[in-house]
Amino acid sequence: VVHRGGIVRYANPAAAALVGLVSPRELVGRQALELVHPDDRPIARARIERALRHGELGPLRPERILRADGTVVLAEILAIPFETREGRAVVAVARDVTERERRAAQAEAEHRAAALVRLVEGLGHLLNNPITGLVDRLEHLQDLVTGAAVPTDGRCDEVRDIVAEAHAEAFRVARALQAVRDMVRPDAPPHGEALPAEAARMAATLLRERFGPDVRLRMDLQNVPAVRGNLGKLTELLAELLVNATTACRRAPDSRSHVVSLEIRRDGRRAVLAVEDDGPGIPEELRDRIFEPFVTSRHDGHLGLGLSRIKRTVEALGGTVRVDSRPGRTRVEIRLPLARYDTPSDAAPPRRPSQHARILVVDDEPLVGRTFERLLGTDHEVTCCEDGERALDLLEQRSDFDLLFVDIVMPGIDGISLYQRLSQRNPALARRVVFITGGAFAEGAASFLDETEQPVLYKPFELRTVREMVDRAVRGAPLSHPDGT
Repeated sequence: VVHRGGIVRYANPAAAALVGLVSPRELVGRQALELVHPDDRPIARARIERALRHGELGPLRPERILRADGTVVLAEILAIPFETREGRAVVAVARDVTERERRAAQAEAEHRAAALVRLVEGLGHLLNNPITGLVDRLEHLQDLVTGAAVPTDGRCDEVRDIVAEAHAEAFRVARALQAVRDMVRPDAPPHGEALPAEAARMAATLLRERFGPDVRLRMDLQNVPAVRGNLGKLTELLAELLVNATTACRRAPDSRSHVVSLEIRRDGRRAVLAVEDDGPGIPEELRDRIFEPFVTSRHDGHLGLGLSRIKRTVEALGGTVRVDSRPGRTRVEIRLPLARYDTPSDAAPPRRPSQHARILVVDDEPLVGRTFERLLGTDHEVTCCEDGERALDLLEQRSDFDLLFVDIVMPGIDGISLYQRLSQRNPALARRVVFITGGAFAEGAASFLDETEQPVLYKPFELRTVREMVDRAVRGAPLSHPDGT
């Protein structure tokens, strides 16, 4: 583009194509700065003034260029001053670097995400082992208190309540760690079951600092049965929508207080998860393209991947996403199928007696082995090994185990290596492996576990889940449900 006095005098066909016009003649006569995003115009104006006044060749730098349809492209621009009979003019040479910048930003985001994954998984492994022991001892204490004689002053009832509350809080910490792990791991499978209201409360807690007098959060959470999807992924979906809603409200031109609503309800055999805000709405020219990657109305470096990622995740779970937006109201509604169509009873199901099972536990934490012995030792034979090498030696001598609980992360021979060697020596026995983890995965472990489809048990364990696995093992049934839980 050649401009003089701030007016475009000449443009070539490539310049017209860059800004989404058919002919270069459509650019001639326009203000040159009209082609630049409003936020970048002060910098562009200063570059032009330096070029005209001092003849300086400005450095290459990306600027946002406005296209005719309202979208934005990133272009690296070089301003070259030159003399004409009418006065000094500028040749602006632009190179579209949108994809390059997107790839660079995405690579940086992936690098940060990988570092965050390592941090969170390490933290989970560090904390979930002691939490497993804590839960085990609280359950044991609860059993002792329940069987104790009730004193006349009623203090035993108070102790029971305290132990039950401590047990619930320990599990709450563990579930929060697991949810965060699933959120930060890009390869975490979305399958499983989760309560939508629990995901909503967790998302609101994580984003508590985003709300204040200018943007208030209103929640209407019904106790909907579990839906397909794990807790971390559901929390991530709702957190992404809440971030979008608060950002939109704060971009509104008015200074009034705004409200973001988070709603969970049941509609037949589906759960409805909805986030609504009273902000300015999605620009009309973007409403039909909001599920496309890199489409965004934000200009803060945001890649515009959120809604496209949400749509992929929801559809993988058999659900749908719908967006209704107009000035003053935007509502994003996710519908997910219930994991089970019957509403579960609040009462715990009676425990079915299982056959006697032979169980091997391989974990470098002795406390974990003692937990399994306490949970299952009364009804089953539980053998514990604290490293993979001893476990392989033991499995050379006997192969009559009905179930093997194997920790993924161990020094020396880890759980995956043990499984691989066992698959070569005794494939039938390898199929009885349940991996256990406190949240840490070695590089490539997630994809390996997804390929093998062996079940994974996260610490701390729920007694009901462990017993169900044992029951299925002794009956010869698959260790995992068809949906991967």
